[in-house]
This record gives sequence, C-alpha cells and structure tokens, in this order.
Amino acid sequence: MDWRQTALLAAALLAAAPAAGVTTTNTRTVKSPPYYHGQKPPDGAPAGHLPVIVAPGPPGTPEGWLPRGALEELAAAVERRLVELAPTTPVADLPASPAAGAPDVYLGCELETPAADECLAGSRSMTLAITSGTKRWRAAAAEAARQAGVERLLLLTVELAEHRVQQRGLRGVKEIRLGSGLVQKLPWLSSLDQPVQVLQLTGAVVDAEGKVLRAGAEGLYATRTELALSAIGGQRLMAAADVDRVRIELRREDLPERPLVWETALDALLAELLGWAPPGGR
Repeated sequence: MDWRQTALLAAALLAAAPAAGVTTTNTRTVKSPPYYHGQKPPDGAPAGHLPVIVAPGPPGTPEGWLPRGALEELAAAVERRLVELAPTTPVADLPASPAAGAPDVYLGCELETPAADECLAGSRSMTLAITSGTKRWRAAAAEAARQAGVERLLLLTVELAEHRVQQRGLRGVKEIRLGSGLVQKLPWLSSLDQPVQVLQLTGAVVDAEGKVLRAGAEGLYATRTELALSAIGGQRLMAAADVDRVRIELRREDLPERPLVWETALDALLAELLGWAPPGGR
C-alpha cells in the first residue's frame, strides 16, 4: 500500500467517524438523592423539549420482557403534562435517542464496564453517568434550537434501571432511595446483594450549542422480589401492571393534595434542569 492509498484510507475512516460519533461520559458515585450534576440554568431562559422517549431497558433484560406498551403510555402522560404546564416549546424534528447520538443519562448500580450486562459484584455503589451527544447531534440540536427560538433543549426518558438496596440505622432498615424526598421501604429480609428494578425518569438540558448543562434522574417505584426468589438469586422484573399503577394510582401521601408520584418527579426534574417553579410550589 503506497502513501496515496494510505491517505485515501485515512480520509475514508475520518469521513465514517462522525456517523458513529464521539462522546464523553462524566461518571459520579452517588449514595442518596438528589441525583443531579451540572450547572443549573438561569430561571426564565426559553426552552424547548424533544419528544419523551422510552429507553430500551436495563442491561441484561431478557428479550420481550420489557413492558414497552405500559412504558409508552407513561411517556405519553409525561408529554401531555409538559404541554399542559407549558414550561417548554415542543421540538419534534430532532432525535432524542442516544442511539441517534443524543445525550444519555444513566442512574443505577455500578457496572463492571459501561457496556456490562450486570451490576458489579460486591459493589453497593450507585452511579450517575452523563454522556454527551455526538458532534453531529450537537450541530443538529443547535439548528433546532435556533429555528425554535429557544436557548435550551430538554430531553426526558422513561426507563427501567437496576438500583442497589440500601441499609439504614441500627435496625438495618432496607430501602431504595428513589429520588427527591422519595424513599421506598423494603422488607427487612430483602437481600443487599441482589439489585431491584426501578422505574424512573431521567432528563438532561442542553444549551443552544447542544452541550449538556445539567442532567439527573428521579425514581418512581421499585419492584419487590419475593424472599424465595431472592434466596436463589432471582429478581422480580417490572410488569406492565406495575407501570400502569404508577401512571394511574401511586401517590405521594406525604405531600399536600397527594399528587401522583410521576407528576411530582417531573416537577422536580423541571425545577432542577430548567429552574422552573412547579404549581403551588410543591
């Protein structure tokens, strides 16, 4: 291969690189909420939002076990609430999926590697990882923001993740620290070694150039694995009925007017990512 062939090959590889995209990931170990990182944007900056998406599922999820239909109904409910509250302008002509180069937010158990299928054995740590959008996506985001007349773009995802069970106090209370002001207690005999599936909302806000300013997550509900199943290393997966219950019934009994858990979580995300004040100040 002479120098001309080498140069042509290098040019071809460089031309192909933007299609795959280059990203950077900021990873932090977290113990308890609030689960956010980055600079909080100034209040009142005009913002748009991309369509709310459903993530493919946590690493290792068996094929066909993701309750996609129920998750999509929850994502549609989140989208409707965004429109009703009107803190952002819908921006539909930009892909919101990490598979298309958009930023990604991960909150869950520590993994051996970013592409691992299982939680790191022996680790009790939780990780908040924020991955930037690709250069090509950032350029498209800048153009979408310009055309929409906004300074920020909000990305929201409905997803399932694996969280570690936490233990608190001398009595050894077992719990999942889901999000801002929300802790779900688990049976005392729940295993500390076996992660549980959590339904959560993740979000990121990018500036007018497509760069991530701030990102985070709010958990909604954790499954409870039966003792007999946990004893043999099994795990109860999130079912469509669980997701439907969160969307329709599950409420924050500790707050005035008992709002739905997912509505409160969305309000917290909007406050943290956009500086937006929720109705009634809740």
